[in-house]
Order: sequence, then C-alpha cells, then structure tokens
Amino acid sequence: MSKITKIIFNLDEVLNIINQSLDNRTAFTNTIEYICKQNGWSYGEAWTPESKTSQLKLYTHWSLNDEKYSTYLKFSQLCKFAKGIGLPGATWQKNKILWFNQLTSGSIFLRADLAKDAGFNASVSFPMYYSAELIAIFSFFFENKKYSDEKFIKALYQNIHILAKELRNKY
Repeated sequence: MSKITKIIFNLDEVLNIINQSLDNRTAFTNTIEYICKQNGWSYGEAWTPESKTSQLKLYTHWSLNDEKYSTYLKFSQLCKFAKGIGLPGATWQKNKILWFNQLTSGSIFLRADLAKDAGFNASVSFPMYYSAELIAIFSFFFENKKYSDEKFIKALYQNIHILAKELRNKY
C-alpha cells in the first residue's frame, strides 16, 4: 500500500474490527461504521443476496442518528432489489463502484425522495465479492461528495477481496 493509502484506509484496522466482532451481522455493521466515521458520512447499509429469491435484502446498517433516518431505514427494510433494480441492484449488475453526486427521482435510485428528506444528496455503492460469490453490496449516503471520499473508496476497493473473505468467514 502507498503512504497515502495507509492514511485514508487502514486495512489492518478494518480486519481487526471484523475479527473482534462476535458474529457476521456485527462484523458488517462495525465495518460500515468504520467507513462512515473515516469519511464523516451519516449512513451506510449492507445488502445481501437471498438464496431463495435471488434478490438483495437489507442485512444491516449504521447511522449517526437512527431517529433522523428512521423513515428511510424503515422503508429500506421493506425493500428487495433484483439485479439491475435500484441502487443496490444496479451496483450488482454493473459490478463496479457507482457514485451519485445528486440523488434524483427518476434515476436508478428508487428511494431518492426519502433520501432527500433524510438530508442525503450523494451516495456511493460498491459490490463485495469473494471469488465469484456476492457477499454484499455496500451503500453509503452523505450530504456532499468530497475529493477525499473518492480516494478513500478507491483505496478500500483495492482491498475489497480481503474484506469480503473476512466477512464471508464470519458466517
């Protein structure tokens, strides 16, 4: 890892967080919390595939203020996304990092109005695979995208296979 990568994304720190977690859901939640806190982001979520339906379902989330984001969270808990549908489904289908600098209705982001009401204006979403197995889609929401956000996600994504393996091993 380069010197700047170590500053903005500490792989050992995240692996330690995962390994100290008691179970898989806690490991996911703690990983999301770390990523949010490193970037000053308010909300993150993990979507995992259901084997029966081949759809993504909200597995866990972390937020700076659960009360403020309760409507958004409650709606998200009711959603399931097929490949190509909504932000999680589009990320799954495109198999790459997706950035949205403006969350607007009519885009692939189906929860845009609720996100706006919660104060979210931008998001990033990325797939997490171990071998060919989709482990999760991680999505994060924030007021405005900063240049450092992109650098952090690029550094994180360079190591995503390691994180996916560790999270997979928590099952």
